[in-house]
Amino acid sequence: MRAAADVENAMAAIENIARAVDEGERGQDISVRLLFSRIAIRDALVRASAAAVESLGGIAFITSSDIGYLTAAVHAFAFHPPSRRSVSESLAKFHAGDEFAFV
Repeated sequence: MRAAADVENAMAAIENIARAVDEGERGQDISVRLLFSRIAIRDALVRASAAAVESLGGIAFITSSDIGYLTAAVHAFAFHPPSRRSVSESLAKFHAGDEFAFV
């Protein structure tokens, strides 16, 4: 249930941003929302995959290369630009009232 809730919330967040873009929203606010959602979605996928792997059990993890691949693929998402580390300072400054900019 936890895995499904994480994935559903992640999908709702990205659908909300897509709807705003379709309606013409542009600028730093939508970029910031997208970056925060990306971070939250990545974290939700990690939690969801961990819960799924745990529920399958150790023998399934050991005997199925698909389960290990899923885990590795979800964790590899963290390395796709922009990384959390590369945008953290800009997002923190935005929350403090500064303009947002990719640095």
